[in-house]
Amino acid sequence: MLAIPGKWTDPIEDPRLYGDLFIAPFRFSARILKNSYSSLPPGSSQVVEVFKRALIFIPSAVVTTIAAPVAVLGIVVKWIDLSVRIDQFAYRGAAIAPFLPLPLEVYSRLGDRVATYLHAKCVGEQFQIPVYFRPFQGSEFFAFSQEEHLKHDTKRPLYFKRIITLNSAEDLKALKGSDVNDSVLYLLPFCPHEKMKTHYSMDWQAFKPRIKELLNVVQPHQKLDIPKNAYSIALHVRTGGDYDRADTSTMQPKKLPPFSYYVGELERFLNSRHLPKCKPLFIHIFTDDLQPVDVYQRLKEALEKKGVFPRVGGRDVTLSYSASPRLIDDVANMTRFHCLIRPDSYLSGTLVEAADRLHIQIVPEHFRANDAFTEIAIDQTKSMNASGDVEIRETNYTMPTVQQLPQFFYRWFHRNFS
Repeated sequence: MLAIPGKWTDPIEDPRLYGDLFIAPFRFSARILKNSYSSLPPGSSQVVEVFKRALIFIPSAVVTTIAAPVAVLGIVVKWIDLSVRIDQFAYRGAAIAPFLPLPLEVYSRLGDRVATYLHAKCVGEQFQIPVYFRPFQGSEFFAFSQEEHLKHDTKRPLYFKRIITLNSAEDLKALKGSDVNDSVLYLLPFCPHEKMKTHYSMDWQAFKPRIKELLNVVQPHQKLDIPKNAYSIALHVRTGGDYDRADTSTMQPKKLPPFSYYVGELERFLNSRHLPKCKPLFIHIFTDDLQPVDVYQRLKEALEKKGVFPRVGGRDVTLSYSASPRLIDDVANMTRFHCLIRPDSYLSGTLVEAADRLHIQIVPEHFRANDAFTEIAIDQTKSMNASGDVEIRETNYTMPTVQQLPQFFYRWFHRNFS
């Protein structure tokens, strides 16, 4: 075996390297490379092996030497980044849950979300607690969307040490004097559907001026031409359109009442003492139906059969509809009528609270299903005037059930959410 200086071959297994792993490879590899490979005697297999290992070890050592501090730096930077952004990560979890109970997510629309926002906004302003606003489809119609966008504070934390649900009037009273800087998230239940003994009702009238301001429609819309000399009546006819499931009328009958409800309540009102004498009547249909003209024709024919169209009590009756309705137009125009006959809708319901012109509104009050659960009837309606007087009437507007799920589920839903 060719004898060469021991120091040239020792670096591969030299115990002295163990304590100097980063510097020694460079030192010994550099010494090896100073001696040209071509100058070595033939058959120097051990030197060749050392040389090959040195060539492999040099880039490995370089990469390791650079990667180690870079990795440490990366960990530090990531830790800082996560610390800064922890609010967002926590929010994307379950800290701020959806506003609506899970069963209502499927069956709720713009009106439910507007009502939920207004509920939180009125309580927040009453107790000087900031409201976190999450935009939803349709919120861009209203002034509150612009107002909340301008007030949005990106530095405000979105994760909280405590989450408190406000279920009763007593819970609300306890908010007085709360420190807004405390790490507490207050959750308001979706009030119209919470079946709790301690549940409280929202006094919408107390906040009417503020609600009117928040619900001002700020996007371009088409203004409906309502005759100034006529007594105006709006019908919010909800059929489900392409949004609601086929069984929504069974799940929430007051939300999608039968067509006979609109015909019957309109006929009753046209023959009531509430109408001013000698004034012509203007009736407009707001609907989510995919074929608005069909709704118009059905209503027109039904009123003709009942003898209240085209004249009633010596007054001319005009019936109109929008051939191509847009939601924003409906939202902007629905509050401009004297009377509103509507389903249990928070789209028209919350808008009513902001209406100055509205004299009276009529809504379904109660429903019942027969024992076999093959038919549901709206058996009570409620009439409310601007003075707050309420009249409950017994009715019987029936419709067949549509059961796509087991019957026990619908009965459970009625008990808890309808």
